[in-house]
Amino acid sequence: MEQTIRWATLVRFPTVLEAEMARGALEAHEIPVQLLDTQLVGAAGDYLSGAVGGVRLQVPAGEEARALEILSNLGAPEGWEDEIEGLEEDAWEREERWLDREVLEDLRDEATLATDAIARRALVAALAGCFLPFVLHLYSAALLVRFARARLPASSKGRRQAAVAAALDLLFLGPVLFLVLRRIGG
Repeated sequence: MEQTIRWATLVRFPTVLEAEMARGALEAHEIPVQLLDTQLVGAAGDYLSGAVGGVRLQVPAGEEARALEILSNLGAPEGWEDEIEGLEEDAWEREERWLDREVLEDLRDEATLATDAIARRALVAALAGCFLPFVLHLYSAALLVRFARARLPASSKGRRQAAVAAALDLLFLGPVLFLVLRRIGG
């Protein structure tokens, strides 16, 4: 039986060229990659790629942290300026950038927002679980496991939300677990 891969969007690139360069770097490290919306961005052109959302680079779920690390260590190859005759260096950087610091900061910001969203959903489920106990606390606990396994950066607000959700889940699920374990043991 063939396993299906769950894909996670890691980043959006404004050009097909940048997405293809990132794909090559990740595939060189044996991380499977799929690019979405390349034809749409190619047809829209560089100026309208932001309007259509850019090229989405996806990696298998669970590989996000490793892929971000690889992308953050990328740099332009040595001697690339010498190969481009008659092109000013700042024009090259503006038109054909490799993966500059601004793009990498955007990658980290997107990862932080995604991780914080998981923590926020866990907190909302835990709070709602006060009115509909057990089911929503199990959902919140599952989200917290996903939050912990993401290994992506989270803001201090996201970490606080996850901690409050964990405390509420423990408060409501703790007695249930205690009774179940007591029943099994006794």
